[in-house]
Amino acid sequence: RQSSSSPPRVAVPGSGLGRLAWEIYSKGYSVQGSDFSLPMLLASDFMLNGCGIPNTNSTAVVAEEEGSGSAAAFKQFAISPWISETKNTTSFRHRMRTVVVPDVDPTSLQHEDIGNDGAATAAAAAPEFTMMAG
Repeated sequence: RQSSSSPPRVAVPGSGLGRLAWEIYSKGYSVQGSDFSLPMLLASDFMLNGCGIPNTNSTAVVAEEEGSGSAAAFKQFAISPWISETKNTTSFRHRMRTVVVPDVDPTSLQHEDIGNDGAATAAAAAPEFTMMAG
């Protein structure tokens, strides 16, 4: 049973890298993401925890935050997820397309609970974000 002061809880089965679960969390819900695949969980852990550190690697992609014109303070990487795909492709160039991940700073969200006095405090009632094997 959930108290009226805590945010609604959402389960995201098959959450893969956790992008959808992270997006739901950004809307103020408490989220429990799960995936059966160990490689997906390892990649999710890297995306959510390893990319939020300052970008000091010169080989990582430097992106600009939307609308700010400043370089991102998190690590991003250009990957080619379709490089080994041989079906449903029109050319080798199509398979070489790159995607930049993560597309948002995974540490950019910090939910705060607004108390009765109007003061923002980090409290137990703030939304939670967790990923698990399942």
